[in-house]
Amino acid sequence: MKQSLILLGLALGAEASPHMMKAGKRTRSIKDDKSRVSKHLNQLLKKAPEGHKNDIQKEIERLSTDSVSEIDSWYGYPMTLDWIVDVYFSDDDDATAYKVILDSGSSNLAIAIDDCTNCGEASTTLDLTTDDDMCIEVTYGSGEWSGVEVESTYVALSSSISTDTTLAGITYQDDFFSGGSSYCGILGMAYEGIAEGYSSSACSSKSGRSSKNSRNSHRELTDSSESATPFMYSLREDEAILSNTFAVAMCDDDADVSIGGVESSMYTGSINYATTQMTFGEYYGYYLIYTSGVTVGSTSVDVDNINLYGGLVVDTGTTLHYLPTATVKAIETEVKSTVGSSIASNSFFEWESCVSSDDLDSFPTITYTFSESDASDATTFDVSLDAEQYMLYYDECYYWGFEESSLGIFGNVGMNDKVVIFDIENTQIGFADGTCSTTSFVSRFKNPKQMLGEIVAEVKKRSSSDLAMGLLSAMAVVGTVLATAFVVINKLVKKASSVEEEKESLLPPL
Repeated sequence: MKQSLILLGLALGAEASPHMMKAGKRTRSIKDDKSRVSKHLNQLLKKAPEGHKNDIQKEIERLSTDSVSEIDSWYGYPMTLDWIVDVYFSDDDDATAYKVILDSGSSNLAIAIDDCTNCGEASTTLDLTTDDDMCIEVTYGSGEWSGVEVESTYVALSSSISTDTTLAGITYQDDFFSGGSSYCGILGMAYEGIAEGYSSSACSSKSGRSSKNSRNSHRELTDSSESATPFMYSLREDEAILSNTFAVAMCDDDADVSIGGVESSMYTGSINYATTQMTFGEYYGYYLIYTSGVTVGSTSVDVDNINLYGGLVVDTGTTLHYLPTATVKAIETEVKSTVGSSIASNSFFEWESCVSSDDLDSFPTITYTFSESDASDATTFDVSLDAEQYMLYYDECYYWGFEESSLGIFGNVGMNDKVVIFDIENTQIGFADGTCSTTSFVSRFKNPKQMLGEIVAEVKKRSSSDLAMGLLSAMAVVGTVLATAFVVINKLVKKASSVEEEKESLLPPL
């Protein structure tokens, strides 16, 4: 059966086409969103030039003194969100799907393993071979996780997208798995420049592991380190994908994710690209896009220092829009002037109140202008956001979606109904209008006649007798699809006829 599925995949061009998968929402507290910003700033601090270190440290300290309590962050404010995808660590037909955060703002693949001491509902039974002399620690503003390096192992997004790669096995966490059993790890999709490495010096009672599968459980520690390879890099190196590129189309309740390229059915019109900027002009880490302007309605606002670290971070794992204080204040002033203080009150900008959907039409469009660089003749394009795309929808109400930070971030609330392309292969970031409400499920698949024709063509290229069995199995699959389609259509026709008869019976006699 597995061979027939491989044959079917080859016939349908699985190797050449991007792999499509679904992502689901996970809600989390507003405190978690701010912790993301702190995590990014701590990452920047590690490689920051001397002229930036002091300012970054001050910003980290400012965020750490935020008055939002744990209780308030869950019950006093709107919930923010992550996007979750399935990852597999076995090629068995009944392999368990482990849910992880899809994150363009980090680069490590990490999963809770069976020896995690306090992962709670996020615990797994994964018993993987580890090198417990190589440890890792990742700190957020209000949480952390630590663990050990998992030696090269099978990791897959599906049966057609897999590779053998190293990853981090989480053995300890503090406030990282705040969402309970909704996820048990994270899949970082950014550049290797911000991948957290492994070192013997990071090993402690929290991250160390004593296991029958630990390769070096009795070896004397030496001070050594080892870099981490991001999952997408491993896929590309093994030629499991044709491009180190992924795209996300975020809709109301779920998201389409394209791995290895951009699926054309995800977007409408053309894609606008801008070159990814180097962090501090020195290395590729985050997906940084140079921002030359922000407009509220027809009024341009102050964007000084918006590209302080190279540009805005385009981050699927952060919800809100984070901009420098002067820019946020200018946006709030223009919004209040347009809408009126009775709707856009001070309490609204402080998340103490929200607006209804009936109020949204009175809010202005906010437009980001992105460009290749700060050159006066650089190519630019606009990404315009309606109120629904810069406000946070929660509990049938809309909350303000901007927050202050010296590190600018274009959060996932602004990606709704759009397609964002993260293209490491060509060092660029793209934006296009999404097809959330218009994408045809059928249009993503070839029709049965095409499927049969391509399967036959593939079989003609091969001589193995095993392929005959593969062809029969594949044709059986197609037959099942056709039969199912016939049953569904037949039921729909009968239902439509029944409705028409009912309508006729209700008509008065002539």
